[in-house]
Amino acid sequence: MLSLGPEQLMGNFLLGSMASLSVKGSDGKSGSLFFTSHDGRYMVKTIPATEKNTLLRTLPQYYEYMFAQSESSLTKYCGLHEIDNNTFVVMQNVFDTTRTIHEIYDLKGSTVGRSNPNAGVKKDLDFQKMITLPLHLKKRFLTQLNNDSKFLESMSIIDYSLLVGYHNEDEPDANSQPAPIVPHLPLSSRPVPFYATEDGGMRIYDIYGKPTRQIIFVGIIDTLTEYNFFKKAERWGKSWFYPAEGISSAPPEAYGERFRSALEGKLG
Repeated sequence: MLSLGPEQLMGNFLLGSMASLSVKGSDGKSGSLFFTSHDGRYMVKTIPATEKNTLLRTLPQYYEYMFAQSESSLTKYCGLHEIDNNTFVVMQNVFDTTRTIHEIYDLKGSTVGRSNPNAGVKKDLDFQKMITLPLHLKKRFLTQLNNDSKFLESMSIIDYSLLVGYHNEDEPDANSQPAPIVPHLPLSSRPVPFYATEDGGMRIYDIYGKPTRQIIFVGIIDTLTEYNFFKKAERWGKSWFYPAEGISSAPPEAYGERFRSALEGKLG
C-alpha cells in the first residue's frame, strides 16, 4: 500500500490555489478536524492517541486484508503523521468524484441519538430510502460488507459506519466546471471496485429494475475505535435510559451483526 509522506502530502495539497484547500470540523462528537485536498482525492483527519495506537496495532492485519480484498469498502489509509504533537491520518476520500454530492448519510445500524435531519450529514433514523440494485450487485455488495465488518470484529473495532453520498442528476451540479489539471499521486494500479465504476460511485435502480438518475458513493469509515473500558462504560451508562439494542457502543460481534442486518434491510 502507498504511504504519503509529508513532502508528497503538502505538495499534493498546495499544487492548486490555496483557496482550494478546505477545512471543516467534524459532524460527529470527536471534535476532529478534516482537511480535503484541492483535487478532492484525499482527506486528512486529526485523531487522538487511542486511534493512533489502534491503527498501529492493527496495521499488519489491515495491510494483509486490504491486499487480499481488492474491492474492500474500508477506509483506505495512506499515511500516519505527527506535526507539532498533532496526529493525523491521510486517507482516500469516499467522495473522490467530479460530481456534486447532494445528500450524505452516516449509517451505523443503531438508533439512540441517530437522527440529525438538519445537518449536512444525516443519520440512520433520517434514512427513509431503499438502495435498489440488480440482484448480482446486491449480493456482491452484501458479501463485501460482510467481509469488511467481520474483519473489524476480529480487530475488536466498533463505531464504524457506512458513509453514503447521493448524487442526483436532476439537481444542479456545483462541480460542473472542470478541475485544475495537476499531477495526481498514484493510488493503485488495481481495478476499480464494482461500487465505484461510475465516476467513483454506482448507479441505483428503481423497483422495476431500470436505472435511475441517482448515483451513490459508499465507504466504511471511522474504523479506529476499539471496544475498550471507556466504550463498555458508555454502554453501561446509556443502558439505564435506552434499550441496549439501540445503543451505538456494543461488543464487536453484536455491533457487526446489527450493522449487517440494518444495511441488508435497506438494500432492495
